[in-house]
Amino acid sequence: MRELLLWLLRPVVKSWATAADLDLAGIARPIDSPRAVAAGVDSDRILVIGSGPAVGWGVMTHDLALAGALARSVSQRTGRGAEVDVVADASVMASSGIQLLEEDKLWRYDAVVVMVGINDALALTPVAEYKREMRKIFGQIERASSLSTHTLAVGIPNISEIPAFEGAMSRIANWHARFLNRATAQLTAGLTRTTFVPLEVIASRPTPAKGSGAYRSADDYRAMAESLVDHVVAPLNLHRLPSGESESPAPFTAIVSSRGDSEAQRQRAVDALGIAGSPPEERFDRIVDSARRAFDVRSALFSIIDRDRQWNKARANFDLEEIPREWSACSITIQSPGAHIILDTHKDERIAGYPLAEGQPQFRFYAGFPVESPTGERIGSLSLLDDEPRTEVNQALLREFALLVQEELRRGQPEAVA
Repeated sequence: MRELLLWLLRPVVKSWATAADLDLAGIARPIDSPRAVAAGVDSDRILVIGSGPAVGWGVMTHDLALAGALARSVSQRTGRGAEVDVVADASVMASSGIQLLEEDKLWRYDAVVVMVGINDALALTPVAEYKREMRKIFGQIERASSLSTHTLAVGIPNISEIPAFEGAMSRIANWHARFLNRATAQLTAGLTRTTFVPLEVIASRPTPAKGSGAYRSADDYRAMAESLVDHVVAPLNLHRLPSGESESPAPFTAIVSSRGDSEAQRQRAVDALGIAGSPPEERFDRIVDSARRAFDVRSALFSIIDRDRQWNKARANFDLEEIPREWSACSITIQSPGAHIILDTHKDERIAGYPLAEGQPQFRFYAGFPVESPTGERIGSLSLLDDEPRTEVNQALLREFALLVQEELRRGQPEAVA
């Protein structure tokens, strides 16, 4: 009966929604680059995709819209930096939402916020069709992102709060939105890395009345970000060490001996890549040499932890092709998802007696960031070595170089040139 009623109402509601869209023509929206940043080290990366609040209606810059508000809220909660990218389309529906996803970039994000559905509520999209298309979106994200990436499926907001869509017809759309939200909740319940955030969680204070010349304000987006931030931060922190511990993992000798089932899975990922023991490749050498020059250090490496050895796949001013795992600082680096920094090896008890810190060649400074396989296991690191101790290191830049290596791993072996 409900589907029959929707079928009868669909042409009427569609005509009303089309006319109401004209009222949005004069509403401000961001005209700057779809990105917002909250400065800090070891930044979390978040992607916001969809329509509605993702678009940023009512403000002229993404810094004042949801992206900026969310970046600041996340950074304040975590103590780290936050970078929020936006891919928004005011007309997107569940059936076209997958087109917003850039598959080759999803692995770069720690969290993805999906805000799709408002147009489906207005169009009275059949629930089965909506659920089928949303399943495609979430499936694509889970396939193309890192195993540590978490997706937040945000419920359809209260359509009556949108000045252009006030009136009796909006109540019909809201009624249908409840069924669409229920379908999304059921769908995400069966996914391991996707969480549904219900409608009431993100509802902000009422927007200005129609005809007031205003729409959502920066305050509205701040309120919305505050409602979302706990749901974003919780999974982010699951893959991070507590604040202040990113540079102080467990003692070196304890780490190299604590290898269980997760180590077996990690080794399978190394074996599947077939990269350990392989000849040098220009694509990796180029990244490593660029990192060495960018940080002005003596040496830089892209290393793979392969069973009981560290295989140095790419080396810039470093002679050893491989070293025993018990000598390996990279073996510490892969124990956590963040940067591993040793500013002065002579003042760090964890590597007392470590051959490369006390013998020849000797280094006084080490910085490494883990490199993940295409399936998400931490298989090695991008590392920096220098003769002189340091007082600080740009962890955000270090991560960028590690991500470049990961991107090459995802591309697989380069095609042979005839």
